[in-house]
Amino acid sequence: MADAVGRHARRLSPAFLPAAVAIGAATLAMAAWWLAADALRGKPGLAAEIGVVRSELWLADGWSELPASPEAAEAAFTRAPELKGAIGQAYRVADDANRRIIEQEFRDANQSIPQ
Repeated sequence: MADAVGRHARRLSPAFLPAAVAIGAATLAMAAWWLAADALRGKPGLAAEIGVVRSELWLADGWSELPASPEAAEAAFTRAPELKGAIGQAYRVADDANRRIIEQEFRDANQSIPQ
């Protein structure tokens, strides 16, 4: 692995190498943290704490939010009428998957789901 990094690093400007290493390390750290909740299912308290933070970031980024109004949804659908069915199905599947993930994280933490 180090040899492969060294070969590719020779192609980069020497000034860019520290930045590339820092970006790679930060990406690896964030990926490990993101997956930690899944890896720690045997320790539900710790997994729940990590999962809550992960869910909050997911929700804050708007991943689980559907269009706020029927008008907004209709405007999105009319831009690509041939994709209307596929887009609607994708929203339903994503909404259902997000709901199941969040509900499971609450169950793992032995907490009730807020309404």
